Amino acid sequence: MIKELYPTVYRRYLSLPVLGSILDSFDNWLLDRGYCRHTRLLYVNDARRIDDHLHHKQGLQCLEELTLDDLHSCWRRYYSRKVRITRTVLNVRKFLQWQEVLPADPEKPNRFRSYLDPYRDYLTEVRGLSEKTISDHLATVSHFLAHLAPGQTLLKLEELTASNVEAFISHIGGRLKRESLQHVIAHLRSFLRWLALAGNIPPGLDAQIDTPRVYRLEQLPRALPWETVCAFLDSIDRETPIGLRD
Repeated sequence: MIKELYPTVYRRYLSLPVLGSILDSFDNWLLDRGYCRHTRLLYVNDARRIDDHLHHKQGLQCLEELTLDDLHSCWRRYYSRKVRITRTVLNVRKFLQWQEVLPADPEKPNRFRSYLDPYRDYLTEVRGLSEKTISDHLATVSHFLAHLAPGQTLLKLEELTASNVEAFISHIGGRLKRESLQHVIAHLRSFLRWLALAGNIPPGLDAQIDTPRVYRLEQLPRALPWETVCAFLDSIDRETPIGLRD
């Protein structure tokens, strides 16, 4: 609840002209989807800025006047300025569609739907994954299938080889960190296991993908222990101008 996030000023958020009436439910929706308190604070604070734009810049007086086009205009407004706020706009839209306050997005034709729809059912009913995780899986799979069959090329999964999979990983690996690439490969392995289970590809392809290694403590620490900071300061003679500068 907003009161738990902002104990002293929560009424200010709940009185926002456009989004105020749904902010409590929006925060509960984020909580149900596993968002931590810090992220919820960011999203709710962003929602205040989105409300300000919708009210003062786009002239909306209440939630009932809000449309998908209004949210899209708001998304474009922040796209080149505050990328984080665009994510909040998308989450607000998803929440309002989930509550059926706004209509669902027009369904885009997808020539891979015969694979994506049953795979979504598998991730939901068999693996019990969250909505966000399923969305991540399906995004990776869509890119993978589009890479295998660009344009209107016919998709022939029965001819899939480990080389095809490695080519896709090489294709996207140049723009991803190793940590992100690990997630992509985990998505691919899950999809390949499902395809093999359904008899669409030979079994064992998932085991042939190499995962990039990520080592603990390989990055510089974000902060130094306080004892180290004190020892460092004590090593400098701060009685002299040069020491004070250092």
